[in-house]
Amino acid sequence: MDTKFNDIKNVFLSFKESLKSDSIESFKRDVSNSNTFKNRLSFGNKVKLLSKHLKENDVLYVSKTQRDYKGFVCCDNGVLIFHKYGKGIILSEGFYAYDKHFNIWHNMLLKYGFKELYFSLEKVINKEKYLETERLYNKAISKAKIEDEKKLKKLTIEKNNVISEFDKDGNGTIDLIEDKNEFNILLKKHQKTVIQKSKDFNQNYTHQLIKVGNYIKQKRNNLQLIFVQIKKCGSTELLNEFVNILKGEIYSYNLLLINSLNLIVSLVEDDQITFYEIYERFDKLNIFSSNWENEVSTKLNSINKEVSNLNLDIKGLMYEIRDMGDRIAESINDLSFITEESSKTLDIRLKEINSSINTNNLIALVNTYQNYKTN
Repeated sequence: MDTKFNDIKNVFLSFKESLKSDSIESFKRDVSNSNTFKNRLSFGNKVKLLSKHLKENDVLYVSKTQRDYKGFVCCDNGVLIFHKYGKGIILSEGFYAYDKHFNIWHNMLLKYGFKELYFSLEKVINKEKYLETERLYNKAISKAKIEDEKKLKKLTIEKNNVISEFDKDGNGTIDLIEDKNEFNILLKKHQKTVIQKSKDFNQNYTHQLIKVGNYIKQKRNNLQLIFVQIKKCGSTELLNEFVNILKGEIYSYNLLLINSLNLIVSLVEDDQITFYEIYERFDKLNIFSSNWENEVSTKLNSINKEVSNLNLDIKGLMYEIRDMGDRIAESINDLSFITEESSKTLDIRLKEINSSINTNNLIALVNTYQNYKTN
């Protein structure tokens, strides 16, 4: 007996425990039951052949399907295929030595539902084909792995470049939000004046300005949360998309900041036209009543904790953030109210609280982004 014969037989033997479904004696009784005489008259050699092989061969185990009674008898020297035809009629589909007529009995096993056995035999029967397929598969896997490693290396470099762009000191916090809370400090310094103006105009400017301060603060915190999400991006495409959203958010933050600072100063300086021009823009954006930034913060924190939902939830949220940032930019991107004189006044007020913000530099940042978007 050649090597292929033994290899195929060993595959059948390896499935004995998992496929054995009937005792040999019970199966033999089924074949030679009271209907056998009738079967022989009706089907002749097919039934005789089955009985003959069961008597002449050393049966190792029997495997059959429960529902339609199709299966095989694993013998010492080959495989005997059978199926049930009507009540009490069991037909032989032939006896095949393990190394003969593969195209018949091998495909019949698959047809009868023995898939795992079929594919295990496939490795032996078509060994060269299987090895070539396996070689090509492993080659493809290896190539894909190399490509993935290249992509990961490229992505890591791009992430590091992004991180160094927004976090130059490498402390994990986006540089922009390391600034002092200038708006609240400026408001606190001039709170007496603001309170008096509120009384004069019968308006609660103090409360409304505090709401603006809280909005700015929460937006600043959300910039950090977006920065954290950027570090988790799993592809270059997503990284670029989120970086653009972050840049847009920084732009809208700078617009909010310069408008908000001017809101306080224009009130203090009795520049009612500038004050109400900014005030009306903020009112249309619902900044005095909106809980938008708080909701964004809650969602971003939730996604940070539920890593498994990152890909499902974060893109949709980031698009919402981008759209809101665009609304802010469209509403307050006109800085024509800032004249040379008002710019100097704002700088003077900021220096009084030892702020590092320079009005011209802040305007330059805004203009740089506007030019970047235009081009």
